[in-house]
Amino acid sequence: MEEEERDEECVPWEEKDEVEDWQMPFESQPQAMLANNYRQQVSLHEGEAKFQARDFPEKPFWIRLRGLRQQKLKRWRGLRSSARIRNRLVQNWKAWRQRAQWASTLGYRRARRWRQYSLYASKRLDEQGCDTMGSSQTGLETSGRETGETFPFLYLQKYGSLIPVHSDDIVEELQGIFNEDFTQPHRTVMVQHLIQSYQRSPGTAMVKGFRVNYKRHVLTMDDLSTLYGQNWLNDQVMNMYGDLVMDSVPEKVHFFNSFFYDKLRTKGYDGVKRWTKNVDIFQKDLLLIPIHLEVHWSLVSVDIKQRFITYFDSQRTLNRRCPKHIFKYLQAEAMIKEKRDFCTGWKGFFKMNVGRQNNDSDCGAFVLQYCKCLALGQPFSFSQQDMPKLRRLMYKELCYCKLSL
Repeated sequence: MEEEERDEECVPWEEKDEVEDWQMPFESQPQAMLANNYRQQVSLHEGEAKFQARDFPEKPFWIRLRGLRQQKLKRWRGLRSSARIRNRLVQNWKAWRQRAQWASTLGYRRARRWRQYSLYASKRLDEQGCDTMGSSQTGLETSGRETGETFPFLYLQKYGSLIPVHSDDIVEELQGIFNEDFTQPHRTVMVQHLIQSYQRSPGTAMVKGFRVNYKRHVLTMDDLSTLYGQNWLNDQVMNMYGDLVMDSVPEKVHFFNSFFYDKLRTKGYDGVKRWTKNVDIFQKDLLLIPIHLEVHWSLVSVDIKQRFITYFDSQRTLNRRCPKHIFKYLQAEAMIKEKRDFCTGWKGFFKMNVGRQNNDSDCGAFVLQYCKCLALGQPFSFSQQDMPKLRRLMYKELCYCKLSL
């Protein structure tokens, strides 16, 4: 037994199969065995990895972690791109906004066609011999055409539409820029064509959201468009223009709201006694009261000093009830304000020698012109033929919130 144990102890360790290589002391292994052990360990790890990858193809934790990393990377890229866009918008927001507003309208596409048409028209005029001023004149014509095409856009920003714009206005602007005569027929025809092309389609000739604010008045494009053509003026236009007339001479003139007479006629003095609680109408020189009866506008003016009640009607109809209602109102107001001197001595007149309308739509425009002339002490020098021009003028005055004296 002892010999067997001795023999076993004398057996070299290389030939011992029961002891595995990884159990042997590291210092005593030769270099070849170290290399073999390293290869075996590497192959063993690769085999385990392949085994795990074969039996467990997906691990939820790692998949989720990888997805979170991709989401963070995508979010970072999006934030980076949005930051660039935000910086560009901060720098160029005004120019971009104007371009976006213009590009969103149908006029953007129409302008391209008009430019081609204008160039074609100029070539046709050259063939017909209408323009024989040479190359310098042709260059001036082209620059004038381009400037004429930009003027409608400037007027759209200023007035919200091309309703108050006439071809003569653009011709005057072109003459002031180029110091040349633009009243030649083929030039005025080109300008008129541009304006008419816009005005044929109201959707492209108006700026949506355009408003005019003055005190408590707010005029939209629906209100301002009543001044176009032969439309009937509404109460918003009448009242704001009347306030402009009153504010031009505030110490002498008082303009009543267009709803004043209807309230007075239906509810009497009690319905309107609070309308002048902050105003002493007997200290004014002139009272202007617009009358709206169903579909017709007329005017009653009251001269406080001379105690005249005058009725103006562009259709020259005799409405005797309106002056009587105003006379009763003045008597009641004089009693309440304790000015009994104004209870008597009133005289009524019907003004007949004034401009007369020849249609059924310009009564409101006539009334506003009556108010303006009476307040400013100007003669009634207008007629039915002047109404298109006066409508454009009133449109501009409303946009500027100031009368053209």
